Amino acid sequence: MAFIEKGRSLAVVKEVSYAAATPTFVDADYVDYTTGDMSTDIEKIERNVIRNSMLKLESILGTETSSGNITVEVSAANTGVVNGTLLYEAGIGKKIAQAVATTATAGTTSSVTVTSAAGLAEGQTIKVNISVGVDEYVMITDIAGLVLTVSPNFSVAPDAGDAVQGLLSYILPKPNDAAVSLAVRENMKPQSGSAIDYEYLGQVVTDTSMDYPVGGIATAAFTLAGAGFTVDATGTTPTLPCAIATPIVGKNATFSIGGTSYTAQDVSVKVGTEVTDIKALTTDGLTNKIAIGKTITGSFKVEYTGTTLFDLYKAGTKGALRLLLKDGGATSPIIHGILAPSVKLTNVSKSVDGGVYYNDIEFEALSIDCDTTEKALSVFFA
Repeated sequence: MAFIEKGRSLAVVKEVSYAAATPTFVDADYVDYTTGDMSTDIEKIERNVIRNSMLKLESILGTETSSGNITVEVSAANTGVVNGTLLYEAGIGKKIAQAVATTATAGTTSSVTVTSAAGLAEGQTIKVNISVGVDEYVMITDIAGLVLTVSPNFSVAPDAGDAVQGLLSYILPKPNDAAVSLAVRENMKPQSGSAIDYEYLGQVVTDTSMDYPVGGIATAAFTLAGAGFTVDATGTTPTLPCAIATPIVGKNATFSIGGTSYTAQDVSVKVGTEVTDIKALTTDGLTNKIAIGKTITGSFKVEYTGTTLFDLYKAGTKGALRLLLKDGGATSPIIHGILAPSVKLTNVSKSVDGGVYYNDIEFEALSIDCDTTEKALSVFFA
């Protein structure tokens, strides 16, 4: 009765309350993943009691915790849903659902007026068809009635009748936004006999790393840390869907900072979450993991052509970042992207690869205002 890797499945649900026991899972909660490792740990407490023996006393068990990592292909949304959606929501902070399409009535290079703003939200990415066959992707930074202020600016002002679509977007939370914790089920199916379910509770995503290699499939890696776990020796037998979403491929993409396009390589964007533990004597030792801060960092590489990027870094110049990606086809539509209205270069260095000099660039995304919505980052799927 061997358990083989191909017989393992992972499901993710959002918890109603932190580390609540017996979460409910359904077949649709299972995630298509490339790598995933969930583990448990019970702290071993050493006893340093002096007695007439060279041996230490027997250790005892302390706080229970669980942790892991799950990596998924970054893929297109299917009817407004993306594979691993709860991982993105927990890792980045907030989810804004795809909105019903609306229409422009007027526009400038920095705003568009629409017939209806229902379902649209600040921080959300919108797709605007500014001319036949040409779409532009911008973030809503302010909504005043039917007027949407955006970043970065449009290349030309939208016209009346242009289609406007609010896209599935993930943005950072504010301190007063509800925290997101997850329960993960690891379903282990043997070659014969009953499956076994491990359930890891109170999982908080501590790091989200989205990587876009040239000519390769983009991936999103999520690092998790949580509280306790349960085991069911007579587990479930889920029915997994056969359809697999279209992956993002690192070809024919658009990458720009401050309005300047770069032929970037190996782009990576990371959302880090600072987490602290709340402990209680009346529990298994850990009552909650609380997110207390966020960072947005990234890196990319470009062929060295001079000191322009170093000069921007030295001057502390800020600009909007825009990364737009396809399934790799030159004429394919944009199906995923990242927008950050204010990015600052944090390091520019030189390196040699294949006998050619490159600039290795690091950057951080910054908050743009003190509004009730955080608009430092919008990760969208179309």
